[in-house]
Amino acid sequence: MVTTDNFLLQHPPHHQHSTSSTATNKTTFLQIILRKSKIAISTLLEASNSHNPSIILVQEPYILDGRIAGFPRSWNQRLSKNNKPGIIALPSCNKPVFLQSTVNSTALKIQIGQGPLTVISAYSSPYKNIMETLQELHSILTDLGDERVLICADLNAHSRIWGCANEDTRGAQVEDFLLVQQLYLLNETNSPPTFEHCGRKGWPDLSFIKGTDFSNSCTWKVLEDYTHSDHNYILIETLLSQSHYSHPRFKTAYGGHRRMLQHLGQKTKQLVQQIEESNTKDHLAKATEELQKAIFAACRKAYKIKKFQLKINNNWWNQNLQIKKKELQALKRRT
Repeated sequence: MVTTDNFLLQHPPHHQHSTSSTATNKTTFLQIILRKSKIAISTLLEASNSHNPSIILVQEPYILDGRIAGFPRSWNQRLSKNNKPGIIALPSCNKPVFLQSTVNSTALKIQIGQGPLTVISAYSSPYKNIMETLQELHSILTDLGDERVLICADLNAHSRIWGCANEDTRGAQVEDFLLVQQLYLLNETNSPPTFEHCGRKGWPDLSFIKGTDFSNSCTWKVLEDYTHSDHNYILIETLLSQSHYSHPRFKTAYGGHRRMLQHLGQKTKQLVQQIEESNTKDHLAKATEELQKAIFAACRKAYKIKKFQLKINNNWWNQNLQIKKKELQALKRRT
């Protein structure tokens, strides 16, 4: 006989009475290097209204009193210990949880599609050892295991792989890091430059991800919007499908328990024998499935099914209205 302590049981089966639906969820990210410019932050606020990102990943923001200046208080934000990279989670972001901040990076976790996604913003100064930043990222990725990850970074590294005309030692170190960590580079070789200043062009802004299914659902684009910075916006969008299953819920507050037990009792001996004879994971999973089906069938005969009113999504509700709502609530508290 096998016990449930030996292995993890499978997910409950989807009965013939259950219903399923598949929805495609889009999450938008905006990446930008701000060069500690106040006006660049004002322009970024306008861009966020146009592109509706859930998360903004910034490097070199303007800092005031330990915070990225210029953003509404309702926008959650987190900086690294050196205040170079930061992450801003807008009200539309789904349950952001900030994980940790190291010297050169900061990370948060959100729920997206079929599971969690960790988003990391990182920066490496051209005058610092890039291995310090790569080692921090390695430590975070090791802790996350096989979870999906999006990393947006300004590593000041050159490589022809992401469009630079020349290569340097820092670029080779980043390439080795991507190979070892099995990360997918989103940058496109023929993309417009992410950096433009006085006739000079460059591609120092990198975006890479972890997760095969995640890589197939991402789009990456350099925008032509004016930024008031010498770097351009990068727009990243993910499209992940998520299946939803629903099961009937029974009215149990008005009796019917004895009748349910009578129907279930007709199969109790057979079910107990099947569980006792289980000696592999598959056998126990099959016995568990049969038990759930028997309980469901007994409930169908003994109880009535609850009726629920469908909830209709309000497509008119958007980020700006959410901000106005919170501002109104703040004014009410002051009066």
